[in-house]
Amino acid sequence: MAVLAQVTGDSRSCEFALRSLQPLRQQIQSLNLESRQRMARFVGIGAATDWSSMIYALVKISQFLGDDTLYNMLKN
Repeated sequence: MAVLAQVTGDSRSCEFALRSLQPLRQQIQSLNLESRQRMARFVGIGAATDWSSMIYALVKISQFLGDDTLYNMLKN
């Protein structure tokens, strides 16, 4: 949806993409440092299934949507 929003400029696609990420964003923001570290250990490393893959996907979505709030959330 994020790419569709970028290509077409359709605000509905942008809104839908952001809404679909809201539960994940809330979960990440509610985690303290220890919980984030535990989650990273649980997810581990692997082809397209690890923590870094999720971060990469969120950064790309942020870029496609031109929405810095996703990127800024990940920096913290």
